[in-house]
Amino acid sequence: KQLKIGTGPGKLALQQASAHQNLLAGHGVAAEVVLFEKNDGPHILPKMQAALQTGELDAFLFPLHELPTAQPDGLAITAVSQRANPAAWLILP
Repeated sequence: KQLKIGTGPGKLALQQASAHQNLLAGHGVAAEVVLFEKNDGPHILPKMQAALQTGELDAFLFPLHELPTAQPDGLAITAVSQRANPAAWLILP
């Protein structure tokens, strides 16, 4: 099965999605990047969350600083990418 990873249209988002796709490929896991466009509709986060809940996506990449502190029922942050700058981490008990 090929994993489907959602991301936004920004340059950095696409670079990160490609990097994660390559990391997965290095472990023998095929992944497809699914692009969510910003348009006149709602913000892309709810769209990606809904796609994850319906099985349209297996994961999505999104900036942590833009996520709400409470996640929708059934969703959880399960992985955080390594940061080039260790100061970008915030760890709370």
